[in-house]
Amino acid sequence: MTTSSAAPQPVLELKRRFRAPRERVFDAWVKPDLMTEWFCSAIPNRSGHITSMNARPGGRYLIEVYDCSTGTKYMLRGEYCEVKRPERLVFSWEFEPDPEFGKMTITLDFIDRGTETELLLTQVNFPSVASRDGHGQGWVFCLDALGRFLDR
Repeated sequence: MTTSSAAPQPVLELKRRFRAPRERVFDAWVKPDLMTEWFCSAIPNRSGHITSMNARPGGRYLIEVYDCSTGTKYMLRGEYCEVKRPERLVFSWEFEPDPEFGKMTITLDFIDRGTETELLLTQVNFPSVASRDGHGQGWVFCLDALGRFLDR
C-alpha cells in the first residue's frame, strides 16, 4: 500500500490583547457601524464600508473595500458558521476579485483576561504560503486599527 503525504496546508494564527472587555471587542466584529470605523480603512490607501452584515449562524456579510491608489474594488464576503457572544465567532472568508483564493475560514476566540481581552485569530484553507503571508500582513494592520478604535 502506497501512501502519499500532502504538504501541510498553511495556517495563520495571530494573538493580540486589547484594553477592553470582550463584549466590546466582540461587538466591534459584528456591528456594521463599529466594524466600518476600524476595519474598512485599516490598510493604508484603502477605504470602504460594510454593505450587509447579519451576524447569526447562517447569516452573511458583504464588505466593499477600495484601493484608493489603484481604483480597485475588493469584495469580502462570507457566512457566519458560529456566533457565541462574547466568546467565539467563526465565519467563511471569500476574497474578490481573486476567486482562486477559494473559501477560507476564520475563527476568532475572545478570551477574558480581567480588564483586557485576548483575541486569537485563526485563518485556514489558504491556497498557498504566499496567500497566508499576505493575509497575515493585512490582519496586522486591521488589529492595529482595532486597538486604536478600542482605545478611544
